Amino acid sequence: MSFLLARSYQGPIGRFLSWKFFQPLSKLTYVIYLVHVGVEYAYLALIKSAAHFEVLFTLRETAGEILMSILVAPVVALVFEMPFINLERVIRKKYQYTVFYLPY
Repeated sequence: MSFLLARSYQGPIGRFLSWKFFQPLSKLTYVIYLVHVGVEYAYLALIKSAAHFEVLFTLRETAGEILMSILVAPVVALVFEMPFINLERVIRKKYQYTVFYLPY
């Protein structure tokens, strides 16, 4: 599937995945992926004693960690990613029509 989409043999699935809606969503899911390790470590640091394994307890804790990752990710994206995106826009605008010639 990835090979076909990269080679521009898109079809209906490729057009669906090319929607502009998925661009910020893909960035946000990547930040969630990066943040979830920190959320997991923070949760493990707060545990005071060993717990017995129970399925419902594990599901509840996992759902809480996923929710915390989803809530923390936009903040991290706005604080760390957006300034660099704005800086890139400024640089691209400044050098949009500049042609650099390399010396021989």
